[in-house]
Amino acid sequence: MGILLQSVRARDNSEIHMLGVKEPLTWVNTSEGLVIDISQQLQDPAKRPCQHAWAFKIVQGQPNEFASAPRVAYQGPPAADQETFTFISRTKSGQIRFTTDGEVPTGASRLYTGPITLPKGTIVKARAFKQGFLASDVVTAVAGTLRVNFQTQNAPVPPGYLADTGKPFGPRESGLTYGWSTDQTKETRWRSDDVVLGTCCELKAGQKWEIALPRGWYKVLVCIGDADYGSENTINVEGVNYCRNLVMDNVGQTRGIHKRIYLEDGKLTIDNGKSKNRRTKINHVHITPLQQSL
Repeated sequence: MGILLQSVRARDNSEIHMLGVKEPLTWVNTSEGLVIDISQQLQDPAKRPCQHAWAFKIVQGQPNEFASAPRVAYQGPPAADQETFTFISRTKSGQIRFTTDGEVPTGASRLYTGPITLPKGTIVKARAFKQGFLASDVVTAVAGTLRVNFQTQNAPVPPGYLADTGKPFGPRESGLTYGWSTDQTKETRWRSDDVVLGTCCELKAGQKWEIALPRGWYKVLVCIGDADYGSENTINVEGVNYCRNLVMDNVGQTRGIHKRIYLEDGKLTIDNGKSKNRRTKINHVHITPLQQSL
């Protein structure tokens, strides 16, 4: 015998009990509502605790699906003292909550409702929430991070990035000075509409990319890979090895690797050391200044 509770649904992994009965009952969600199976024994009013009504307790199970982490978008290159962020929800009907004090966002954290402008150096953490779902992974961004995308000259520049099109080291319109040891414009590629991951420049043996920056500590993220072909990557930043002969043969496979780097000579240098492989592909680099006490 089954009892239908119209317009009622139980979450996966839930337990349903008849009040006063220890063993859980079997149940199923249907298009009309929740159907609870009543054993033959409990159909006898004299053998159930409540003889004049059906009384049930639903112990809701824990959700087993995560909300999708929000995506961070940048309004433009960071200004001297601040930067504006936009967070994009990838969970339908979900909420994004964020913090700027380094703490992990909770359901009680500040609700994101539109672009936020933060002082340089502020760490913003964002997370997606939705009823019935587990909270998403945390997305972290730092205001004032310098982002350089390696791309062809005709590819659109992603919002929040500066473009490197393979030109030799020298001053750029942004006021920064960066570039390659020799002209690498013929080594740039534009593979897909996702310009951040779909463009790259081949880092050949003996070549290096540099950017002039003040002496100090930085967190440097380097993203490597090729959107259309396999790659075999060796990357060093200021002589610190990030990866050595890292093979990524799946189409579209990319990987971001970050480390804390101390810059001594005023030029941040990326190269592949003495590696002779010709398949190192660099997509973009993020450079975040750290407090000098670190």
